[in-house]
Amino acid sequence: MATYIGGTLTGRGADWIIIDDPQKSVDASSESQHAKLNEWYGSTLYSRLIGCSALIENSTLKFPQKEAPW
Repeated sequence: MATYIGGTLTGRGADWIIIDDPQKSVDASSESQHAKLNEWYGSTLYSRLIGCSALIENSTLKFPQKEAPW
């Protein structure tokens, strides 16, 4: 399964979800884009984790004051 931030995730759940660089550099300083990412994680992504599962994110730390959405 593949999607993009803000996209839909349909089908079965996942034991592992791997996210590669969820924000563009230009969006990393935007409060509204950060809020949108947090909303997508909470409302869409987490609903797909099943059982004892893992979420792995590979991203560039663009702004150290920003926390990951989880």
